[in-house]
Amino acid sequence: MCKTNLRRAIVTAACILNLVATVGQASPPQQDWEFTDVAGQNHAPFEDQTTRAVVLVFISVDCPIANAYQPLLKKLARQHADHGVRWFMIHPHSGTTPERAITHARQFEIEVPIVVDPQQTITRRVGARVTPEVLVFAAGEKEAVYQGRIDNLHAGFGKKRAAATTHELADALQAIVDRQPIQVKRTEPIGCFIAFEDTVDEFPTDDDWLQVDDTNVVAPADRWQQK
Repeated sequence: MCKTNLRRAIVTAACILNLVATVGQASPPQQDWEFTDVAGQNHAPFEDQTTRAVVLVFISVDCPIANAYQPLLKKLARQHADHGVRWFMIHPHSGTTPERAITHARQFEIEVPIVVDPQQTITRRVGARVTPEVLVFAAGEKEAVYQGRIDNLHAGFGKKRAAATTHELADALQAIVDRQPIQVKRTEPIGCFIAFEDTVDEFPTDDDWLQVDDTNVVAPADRWQQK
């Protein structure tokens, strides 16, 4: 009788320890990003074990701020190409066709995969609001490790510095490459607002629009009301 009770106690204790160990183990993050670019090529970047980070850059064919950043983005993509950093340019506007995106890519010599998001599925998933806006996803992390601006060249709408004094995207990528903590994880992007046609309740008035570089207009994101 005593031996039976002892065996039961041992089994019970073993079950409790196993349960505690199971609860204490976090489920591995789901890196389920999959893209089809404008060339028809499928990408599942985190299925490649050498991928250390995925960079999503939301751009627009007619946003002067986003277009002006293309040379810098190309430089950063080349700089980290051998370090497992994968880049994707995302067109979030429903009216951007693959053909128009390809023409834009040729015009600005974009070398990384281009993805159009006509249903704005990717855009909504990550919460992007303007172009350009960048998100960095690191291997082993489910949430973005960085989201926001490329740098602080633009101090505000229509307010451009002579040169950027902080470089948040470059710093975040370098931290990943160096296996160091990212110091700045969120910043406010400045650029051209992404319109979500089926969720906009109130369109901006003429007073809400601000001129940028005398070539295009953008609306402050916080003046738009969305569901």
